[in-house]
Amino acid sequence: MKRFFNIAILLFLVLTVLSGVAWADQPIASAQFTQSGMIHVILSNGQAFDISDNMANRHRRRVAEWIAQGNTIAPADPPTPLTQEQKIRRDPDFPRPSVFIEAIIDCRFNSDCTAALALRNRLNDLRAKYPQ
Repeated sequence: MKRFFNIAILLFLVLTVLSGVAWADQPIASAQFTQSGMIHVILSNGQAFDISDNMANRHRRRVAEWIAQGNTIAPADPPTPLTQEQKIRRDPDFPRPSVFIEAIIDCRFNSDCTAALALRNRLNDLRAKYPQ
């Protein structure tokens, strides 16, 4: 097990060094901010990196040099609007999974479908609250 661990660390270090070399040899083709505040950088060879917007980061300093050459970082794409399903699932009135399970079990095994019917009405109310 220790041998496997050592090989894994060695492989990680080699890949880290190689990715650093690849970064150093290639000019930046484009850069764009992401919704999370990172910078998505694409090199001229097609490799893509996400780097933090922190000048202590050597890759961020390289992007700053690229900007000094007259290039700009594109703004982040606007967030995609939420679908009806996503809005419903984020609503505080959306039932927890255990509520669904209990309703199904009661209806199937106890022949008491009142909870399932109430759950269906609750979901229909949420669908009405968030039309498509």
